[in-house]
Amino acid sequence: MRNSLRIVALLLLTPIAHAQDLSAARTFVQQLYSSYAHPASQADPDPTGKLAPSIFSPSLLQLIRHDRARTPRGDAPALDGDPICDCQDFQGLRLISLAVTPVDATHASASVAFQVFADDPKSVRSLRLSLVRTPQGWRIDDIASADIPSLRKFLQHSH
Repeated sequence: MRNSLRIVALLLLTPIAHAQDLSAARTFVQQLYSSYAHPASQADPDPTGKLAPSIFSPSLLQLIRHDRARTPRGDAPALDGDPICDCQDFQGLRLISLAVTPVDATHASASVAFQVFADDPKSVRSLRLSLVRTPQGWRIDDIASADIPSLRKFLQHSH
């Protein structure tokens, strides 16, 4: 009887914990994109620079850094833009929609749509972020855009 009660309690708590994890994943993505919506006087976000470990999974970050390391001096790396906005330039980037769906206990998928330039309604882009929950929090494990269905595979096969 006592084991039955534990099992029932675990089954009841699992959806609550899962919802909290999805809420944390959603907050992670919202904060990431909010760093792009700033006045031109502030520094641009640099997701592949110092902040990269707080944004990307260790394995995706390794691929990004390997891409840069194997690029000859003076050449552009295979990833020559900002993977978070799928752009090289932005101005007043604004998140339009965000949907986070669970994949399994440690993975989620985030579909994002955003406007890259505040004054250009035609600058809307959509991405799918594959998220993984790490001991440090949610991180991006892959990015799919209209041009590149998997950033991870693109980096693995570049050069």
